[in-house]
Amino acid sequence: MRLKAAAFGVWLAAGVAAAETPPVLSLNRCVDDALARSPGLAAADAARAAAEQKARGLRAQGVPKLSLDGQIRHLSEVPVLKPTPLSPAVEMGDNVNYSFGPQAQWQLWDSGVRRHAAAGLTTLTAVRAAEREAAAAEVRWSVRRAYFQTMGAAERLRSVADVLRLAQAQREDVRLRKDAGTASRQDWLQSEAEALGRLREFREAQADLGSALRALLLLTRDPAPDLLRPLPRDLSQHRPADIPPPTFVFESDTAATLREALAPAARRDFDAAAPELRAGALAARAARETAASVRSGRGPTVQLQARASRDYPNGPVHESVQQNTLGAAARWSLFEGGRSVREAAEQESLARAADARRAQTEDERRAAWAQARDRLAGLLEEEEVQARLTERRRDIAETVYDAYQAGRASYLEVETANTALLNARVQGARLTVDILTQLAWLDRLSASEVP
Repeated sequence: MRLKAAAFGVWLAAGVAAAETPPVLSLNRCVDDALARSPGLAAADAARAAAEQKARGLRAQGVPKLSLDGQIRHLSEVPVLKPTPLSPAVEMGDNVNYSFGPQAQWQLWDSGVRRHAAAGLTTLTAVRAAEREAAAAEVRWSVRRAYFQTMGAAERLRSVADVLRLAQAQREDVRLRKDAGTASRQDWLQSEAEALGRLREFREAQADLGSALRALLLLTRDPAPDLLRPLPRDLSQHRPADIPPPTFVFESDTAATLREALAPAARRDFDAAAPELRAGALAARAARETAASVRSGRGPTVQLQARASRDYPNGPVHESVQQNTLGAAARWSLFEGGRSVREAAEQESLARAADARRAQTEDERRAAWAQARDRLAGLLEEEEVQARLTERRRDIAETVYDAYQAGRASYLEVETANTALLNARVQGARLTVDILTQLAWLDRLSASEVP
């Protein structure tokens, strides 16, 4: 009885140790690290900033522009004028000519070209911001999924470790019984083979844990540690016999804590204002603003111009003169071969395409949201059955070993019962990971507030 208590009570002791030790790899820390170091988010930020600067640059075209102009030229031949054959020739200028001074230009009216174009670029900036939100949500979802896979791999390793300890304890018990003449050599060989098989399973589970950790750390961009033999902190403190020291020790959040934090996601409605959907609607609006800008280009434009310059020569007089100029220019394109009409139609088609893609995305997300809710409900029911099954498998393993000790069962039956217990515990760990994954997926697809 003391042996069974030691073999089957390790899980409770490990849970107590985990509660007293602060976590090393928490989910929130992993998510924060991934968001801070994601190249995709950096690219999204740059794209949003570029769209914002382009919109500001276009708005700046609506203010008057002031420049300093200057020119100089040399004429090899200066025109001359002789009013009569007997009058002296009068040079109509000089070989050297120059003009310099400030000039101001202002496009007073453009029929709304710039206004619509700026509105389209402003909307495009909002599109890039929504895409950035969607990228951040995708990073958060990817980290959560990898984190849950790591938790599942660690839970499987704990289950294998418990069964390994049990197999090692039973092997020692069989050896003592063999030395006392109450157990056969075949039983001892079977117990030795089972202990070795569990040791191999432990190493396999440890390798799987290392792969899951590497995938998680790749997302968070932490310096990759030595993941040859990783162990959870509680398991590293109570390693089974014949297990070498770990190369990397970590501790994750508990499944109960994460389920409590993610549970409200199952009660929230579908997020009809998700960043992906907002980005599609805004992209259609931006295309329509661009179409309006193109159509406005067919209207009249008015431009004012003022200039103050120092010019030389002053006609035939070889002297510099102050010249002030004020003017206005108007332009109205009457025929352009249908260019504006076709370009506006192109933008309208792009807007309809964006609307269609948004509708398709919403349909797909609604279907995924409904499927996740159904899947979660099924997993919760399955979890209840699996918990009862695991308890029965544990009772069977204890009963079969008691029967073996009493000579009413073979050791092969003991090994079979232990394998069934291990499979039940591993399946329970898979269900826990699946439930957390579905909750995180619902959190990704659901609105931020509980109705």
